[in-house]
Amino acid sequence: MNNRWLAPTIGALAVLVLLLVVYLVVLLMGSGAPGQASIADKAVGEMADFTFDHRGEPVPQTPFETADGTQRTLGDFEGRVVLVNLWASWCAPCLTELPHLARLHTEMGGAAFQVVAVSLDREGRAKAQATLEKVDATALPLYVDASMALGQAFGEGVMPVTVLVDAKGREVGRYLGPADWASDEAKALMQAVIDAG
Repeated sequence: MNNRWLAPTIGALAVLVLLLVVYLVVLLMGSGAPGQASIADKAVGEMADFTFDHRGEPVPQTPFETADGTQRTLGDFEGRVVLVNLWASWCAPCLTELPHLARLHTEMGGAAFQVVAVSLDREGRAKAQATLEKVDATALPLYVDASMALGQAFGEGVMPVTVLVDAKGREVGRYLGPADWASDEAKALMQAVIDAG
């Protein structure tokens, strides 16, 4: 083979490979991790204060109780997108958002999505159940952590705190304070995470 043609051919091939690599990097960064850009784009309107500071971190596996006293962890919900809400009967902002969470759970809950609203009431299940009845949020399954350990594990000193978890048990982001979780913006955010798999 003629050496004078070999060098330009190798050079052209190197340029093509470089262009292909740059194209793939731009394509992957444009979409982020699967669905991440579109998920962040959904944090608007009612969800404008949703933050992605803890994105990708595995959620704590601190146990909490169901209505019948069975212990569960967030790992039990793997395979579903989960909206974890930490609330208490003495937290006025919590009480305003519980009916919204119940509506979200009614409208979207199922095989792909679940609302897990965990009461941090020290008085336990009876107090939490009475509160859900009082604010008309009995569509929510009853979960209680009277030790408040789950709240400590998430590292937040305010309530309510709501953490969105992907189907692999990783935090997508969180929202501090009350929100209308039945709003179109909230539902669009949940759906984006469900669609991202």
